[in-house]
Amino acid sequence: MSDDAKKQSLEPAIDVLQYVEAPDELVKYYLSLSRAGGVVYALAVKRLINRMYRDHDYSLRRKIEGKQSGYDQALLEDQKALAWMIHAAALYIPEDIRRMPIPPRPPKPKRTTPQANKAKRDKQTKQQD
Repeated sequence: MSDDAKKQSLEPAIDVLQYVEAPDELVKYYLSLSRAGGVVYALAVKRLINRMYRDHDYSLRRKIEGKQSGYDQALLEDQKALAWMIHAAALYIPEDIRRMPIPPRPPKPKRTTPQANKAKRDKQTKQQD
């Protein structure tokens, strides 16, 4: 795909932003959490698309219930922006970064309670008898 095609597919009809500011403290905070959590491109896109589906279902449910508010319109605008960002990431993020595999989930801690331990011992004694 040529650079012109990439540029045309992402240009808005009317550009309302003169410049993009540096990320604020909240963005920096969540970015550091994502880096510490091992978020990679594939995982980020997967989560963003899942978010789009959840929000879409939420919007449809609110529309069926007749509970429209200003939040619903804001959510629609956010969905448009999110779709644009996913598309931009697919075009501009280098292939080697996009191909990084999703890291495995950390192992779940064993949760044992006194009742669980007692039930386990009772089961073992029954099997021995």
